[in-house]
Amino acid sequence: MALAAPSRCSLAAAVLIAALVVSSAQAPEPDNSGEPLAPAPPFEPETLTVTSSLYYGSAFRWVTNPPPKRRPPPAGSRAKPPPAGVSDEEWAGIEHAPSQAELRIGCPRDDSKPGIEYLPGCNSPTATIAVGDQATQLRDAYGFNNGDTATLKLRETAAGVARRRALHEGRALSGEEAGAVPTAPSFELLDLQVTQEKEQKEIYVGNPIDLRTIVFILDFSQGSTSSCGPASSWGPAVKTEDVRAAMRDQARFPNNLNNFYTTCSYGKSFFRDENTYVLGPVPIPCRGFVMKNFTGRPVLPPRPPPKPPSQWANLLPLSRRNDTVDDWWDVSRFCTASEQQAWEREAEKFARLRAATDPKLAAILSYRERRRNIYILPNGLTCQWAGYADVTCTSPTCSVYVKGGVAGLGLQVLAHEAMHNYGLEHAGMGMDEYGDATDVMGNFRQAGSGVLCPNAPNMYRIGWAKPLNPPGTRPNSLTAAGGQYGSLSAGNFTRTANKRQFYLPAFGSRDDNHLMIALGARFAPATAWDANRINFYSDAVRNPKIPYPVYYISYRVRNSTAGGFDSGLTSSQHMKVLIHQYNGTQSERTFGFKSLLMDWGPSFNRKAAWDASGRTWAGRFVQPQRVRDPQTGGFLEVGGGLVVRVVGSPTAAGATVEVCQQYALSEDCGAGVDADCDGLVGDDDPDCA
Repeated sequence: MALAAPSRCSLAAAVLIAALVVSSAQAPEPDNSGEPLAPAPPFEPETLTVTSSLYYGSAFRWVTNPPPKRRPPPAGSRAKPPPAGVSDEEWAGIEHAPSQAELRIGCPRDDSKPGIEYLPGCNSPTATIAVGDQATQLRDAYGFNNGDTATLKLRETAAGVARRRALHEGRALSGEEAGAVPTAPSFELLDLQVTQEKEQKEIYVGNPIDLRTIVFILDFSQGSTSSCGPASSWGPAVKTEDVRAAMRDQARFPNNLNNFYTTCSYGKSFFRDENTYVLGPVPIPCRGFVMKNFTGRPVLPPRPPPKPPSQWANLLPLSRRNDTVDDWWDVSRFCTASEQQAWEREAEKFARLRAATDPKLAAILSYRERRRNIYILPNGLTCQWAGYADVTCTSPTCSVYVKGGVAGLGLQVLAHEAMHNYGLEHAGMGMDEYGDATDVMGNFRQAGSGVLCPNAPNMYRIGWAKPLNPPGTRPNSLTAAGGQYGSLSAGNFTRTANKRQFYLPAFGSRDDNHLMIALGARFAPATAWDANRINFYSDAVRNPKIPYPVYYISYRVRNSTAGGFDSGLTSSQHMKVLIHQYNGTQSERTFGFKSLLMDWGPSFNRKAAWDASGRTWAGRFVQPQRVRDPQTGGFLEVGGGLVVRVVGSPTAAGATVEVCQQYALSEDCGAGVDADCDGLVGDDDPDCA
C-alpha cells in the first residue's frame, strides 16, 4: 500500500558495491595429493567467486555523554530520580549511540533441516563484508533479506596479499607491510547477485505466531578445550532461574518477553511455556578452529592459527584461513563473524547432546521455521554493543545476542533486539535514529520495567495493528483483516469535501486504532489479506513525481497497571495524538524506510499559523497535481498538505481528530471552499480581505 518500496537498480548497485569491502581473506584450496600446499610465489592477488548466505544485523550500543554545563540546582532541590527498574548509572547520561549495521557472509544454511546446518560444498569465507551505512546501502540497493543466498565476486587487495603471505609463513607483518596495511581491507567486492530469496513469514495474516525460543546462557570460563578467564568476567552473566522469570514471570518481571509479545500484538504472537527453553550455563571454548573439508584424502595435521604479538590486533580478524584451517575464533580478543558463528555452532551442539534425554528441548530443536535463538553473553566480551540481532528471520533459526543479562534495562534491550527479528528498523525523530520515545525500537531509556509497544507504523508493518474499522466493529478480531475505513488517500477527499472527523481509541484498547493517510495516492480497499502477504490494500493509482509522505495518526495513553499496554510510555506522550511518517509498505521486502515521529498534541510543535492554541498541526505542502482515476474515469488531485486538528478534550478512552486535505496555502476566494483548511470560507477568511 502507499508508496512502493524502491526497486532494484543494477547500475546503482554496481556503483555502490565498488566502494564496499570485505574484511576477510581466503587462502587457495589444497590439491588432492594429500600433501600440504607449498607457497606459490609470487603471491598474486586472487579473484574469488563464492556462494554465501547474507546476514544483515543491527547492533545496539550505549554511550556515556559528559554531563552538560549548567548552573547548579537551587539549594534543597532534588534531581529527578530514574524510572523504576533503571539504575543510577543508566540514568546518568547514558544514551543510544548511532546504530552499527553489519553485513556478513557465511556458508549457506540447509533449510530442509532444523537448527544450524550448512549445505555441503561451501566455498564461502565467514566474514563481515560491510559495516554501517555501507551495509545498509548495499542491502537497500539489492533488496535482499537476512538469510538470502548470493553469488559474490571478490578480488584480493595488496593488503590482503601481504596478510595471506604472512599468515602462510607463520610470521608477523614486516615493518614495511605493517606500516602500509594495518587496517586496509583484504578484499574488494566486485559483484553481488542474489540467487535465492527466502521467505520470512513474520507478518500476521490470521494465524497467531508461537515463537519457539531457546535462550542460551553462555559460559566462556570453563570451555572443554580452553577458557577465556575467570568466571567473574567470562562466566554466566545471569542465573538460569532469572532468565526463566524474564521470559514469563509476571510477578518478578512485568515486562517479561511473553507479556511484551502477547500484549503488544493483541494476542497475535506469544511464547508458550512448552515452546520456550532456557539452557545454561553452556560452556563454549574460548578458542578453536574449523578444519577444511578434505573429501577423499587423508586429513592433514591441523595448522592452528598463529599466536602473534599484540600488534597483530588489526590483522587477525581479516585473515582466518590457511592450508588446513577453514576458520578460527578467539573470543578473548575478538568479536567478529567468526566468533559469532562459533557461539552458535557450539551452543547448538551442546543443546543437541542435552536433547537426547530432554523431550521438550528435542521438540523445540526439531522445529524448522523461525526458531529464535537468544544468546546471553558474559560482560567480559570485547563486543562494543549491548545487543545485536538479525534483521528479519528467514532461516530455520535467527539470532539475538544480549550482553550482561536482564537486569535494569536489559529486558528493554532484549525486546528491542527481538523485534529486529521481525524485520523492524529503528524508530526515530528528526535526525536522531533512536529519537522516538513511543516505541521500543527507539528511545526506551525512560520505559524502566514498563511495556513500551511499537508505534503505529511499525505495528502496521508487521500486522499487529491496522487502521480504524467503522464504528461499532468488534475489537481485536484475530480472523478479520479490516482497516479500510481508516486508510485514507486522495480518493477520500475533494475540494468541496476535504474534511473528515474520526474518533481514535486509546492505542492499547483495540488493534484497529489509527489512521493511515497517503494523499499522494489513491487506494482501492481490499476485502481480505493479500495472498502474497504484501499489504491490506492495493495501490490503484499514484503519481511517482509527488514525493508525498504517508502519515499515521494514533492516540497513546500510559497504562498505570504494571505490565499493561504502554505502561512504559513517557509522561510527555501520555494522552497525546501522535503523528508519524512511514513510506514503507506492509511487506517483508520493504527497504530503506524507517518510521519517524513528527509531532504530538494538543500543543503541537509544528502548529498551524492560524491556530495559536497549538491544537492544529499542518504538514509540509506539496503542490497538488491532477491524475486520471481509472476507477471513476475522472480526475483526482493528489498531493497538497495534511492538516490535523484535535477536537475537544482527549480522555483516557480516546480522542477525536479532524483531518483535512489542504489544496492551497491561501484561500481560493470566491470558490466557496476552505482550500487551506483554516476553517474559514470565502470572505470570512483573512486571505480574501
